[in-house]
Amino acid sequence: MGTSLIQKWLQRRLPGYDDPFNSDKRAKIGMLEGWVSVISNTILTIVKAWLGLLSGSLSLLADAFHTFTDSFTSVVVLIGFRLSRKPADANHPFGHGRIESIASLVIGILLGVAAIELGRAAFERISEQSPVEA
Repeated sequence: MGTSLIQKWLQRRLPGYDDPFNSDKRAKIGMLEGWVSVISNTILTIVKAWLGLLSGSLSLLADAFHTFTDSFTSVVVLIGFRLSRKPADANHPFGHGRIESIASLVIGILLGVAAIELGRAAFERISEQSPVEA
């Protein structure tokens, strides 16, 4: 099997990037993913929200909100990886690596709250029985 362009780029920029036990490489890959995700999702959020407001499409606005939560959770990823790279200190003799797990938990909670709110808004719209305008 051949390697993808992304894999070739990563091999050149971060030798040993595919070693999951190398916390420094894992953090660098996580930071790269976080920044790419923040930038691309922010652009997508703006475009989807603008088109949703122009068209009055609730589904497009919901998708814009979902994309915004993806962007926000990517900020949590960036913070998590940045803090997890801190060296051990007196209060954390084994380092700060568990912050990655805490960041994942925060992301899960944020996505759960977003899902509940979107479900609530959809249920209210369905129960109102307003006519659909083309």
